[in-house]
Amino acid sequence: FDVLLTDVRMRPMDGLALLKFAQGHAADMQVIMLTAYASVESAIDTLKHGAFDYVTKPFDVEELVATVDRALAFRNGVTHQAKETEREDLRFFMDDIVAESAAMKDVCQKALKIAPTDTLVTIVGEGGCGKGLIARSLHRNSKRRDKQFHSVNCAVIPEPLLEAELLGYEKGALAGVQEEKKGLFEQVRGGTLFLEEIGCLPSSLQDILFEILKSKKVSRIGSSSPMPVSTRVIVSSHSDLEDMVKKGLFREDLFFRLNVVSLRIKPLRERLEDIVPLFALLLGRSFGEGAQLPEIPADTQAILKSYDWSGNAEELENAAAFAAKNLKGNVVTKDSLPPKVSCTEILPGILESEPMKARALKAFLLAHGTEKDWAEAEETIVDSGEDSDS
Repeated sequence: FDVLLTDVRMRPMDGLALLKFAQGHAADMQVIMLTAYASVESAIDTLKHGAFDYVTKPFDVEELVATVDRALAFRNGVTHQAKETEREDLRFFMDDIVAESAAMKDVCQKALKIAPTDTLVTIVGEGGCGKGLIARSLHRNSKRRDKQFHSVNCAVIPEPLLEAELLGYEKGALAGVQEEKKGLFEQVRGGTLFLEEIGCLPSSLQDILFEILKSKKVSRIGSSSPMPVSTRVIVSSHSDLEDMVKKGLFREDLFFRLNVVSLRIKPLRERLEDIVPLFALLLGRSFGEGAQLPEIPADTQAILKSYDWSGNAEELENAAAFAAKNLKGNVVTKDSLPPKVSCTEILPGILESEPMKARALKAFLLAHGTEKDWAEAEETIVDSGEDSDS
């Protein structure tokens, strides 16, 4: 079966027991729970145990049908994409995402599978590790690719402005404002809204966001007429949201709403295989497609792999830009690297790396993916003037 609709309170087997049984025997089947005894605890239980969604009774038939449609789209998107894109040798996803390590390959495989669906996604990782790139790749590989992608950083916008930015407002609803404005949920209708650093969202806005995700409707400030929401939401956080829930800093039911699919990006220091290829990719920005990439000798690679990279790919990008201006011939030597990097003590066993010989940038990129990957990403990869969080 594609979709199962089940009550929660039943005998002799209740809905949660049936859900667990279904998970073990038909993993692709999406389960929608129906209950007249809705509570935060029961909702959390159903979502935690893998339900696609829960619906309270009495329910609106159109809303229930819409939920079934979303469940079908998610199920069909996942199974179809799994058949079409499963690759053992996935090493290059798109844009500036290098995936030589098993950890990053796993993130990319999951991202490719869920990209065509409308499911909520939470991306967790340290600053500078590429959460924004994964979010954009999810959008570009989705059915929403022709619609808007908009990101907003919850950590840098004050609460009143953030509320107005997300919801919009009617004319005269805010002091001194005599015009109406569409909020982001309205502006990005049919597209993707990326909420960066969701852990910094004030508690009042957590309440509002939960209601939007639950009802799939949004009201402008000063309006009593809610509008349907068709925007896909992706969120990111550098903090562990589950820990924030335990500390009372993040709303628990919102966490389970958002955490339908979680992608955790490990820091560069835990993905040694990605460091040198990503450094070479970023280094190539300074030269252009037809240029020869400088050689990166084994001892330089060892230094790159031994350094901590607390700033992750952003710090690596700065190091690559520094190296491009301080080459010795066409070689990246120890002295080509920033001083704080070059003095790094090499870790045991790291010096076994093979030298990375000079070769054309495009040839390097094609070695880390397919021609289709290159064709889709070519403009952003070789554009040395484009800003990116890598």
